[in-house]
Amino acid sequence: MQILIFKNLAAAVLAGTLIGAATTVPLAPMANSYTAALAQGGMKIEIRPSLTAPEMALEIWMDKLVQLESKGNEYSKVKDSNGQYSYGCLQFQMPTFKSYGLKYGLILKDDERNLNEIIYDCKLQKEIAEAMLREDSGNWRHWYTSVVKKNLGLPPIEEKVALAK
Repeated sequence: MQILIFKNLAAAVLAGTLIGAATTVPLAPMANSYTAALAQGGMKIEIRPSLTAPEMALEIWMDKLVQLESKGNEYSKVKDSNGQYSYGCLQFQMPTFKSYGLKYGLILKDDERNLNEIIYDCKLQKEIAEAMLREDSGNWRHWYTSVVKKNLGLPPIEEKVALAK
């Protein structure tokens, strides 16, 4: 199934269209990427032609995670069972967003006073989440409900194997 998806996405990028079940949606070029809104479900997919297959698999997984976490609503704000709010498309809680954003240099110290605004930036949330997963694939636990209970499955990140000396 994944191979078929990759072939279809690659063909769509080369042809400049995304072909669905009797629907062709033209892709609009955007800064080295292509974006398409799928007719079914209104899901938006961004495809960067320069991605490797593993990178594309992670992007697809991340897009599915966004749908499970917030139904794609970038401005979602939900009070969790721990009494804290979760924000944005990936439902980050403020302390997690801030600490990982600063750690990876995706949020600057000067940005701290604007965190209530920038936490809703879905692209930034995805960049932070990807950095979290690349550093430690076990960080998927921040989205436990979507990964396990909603059956998304583990992110397509290779485990880093420590070589014995």
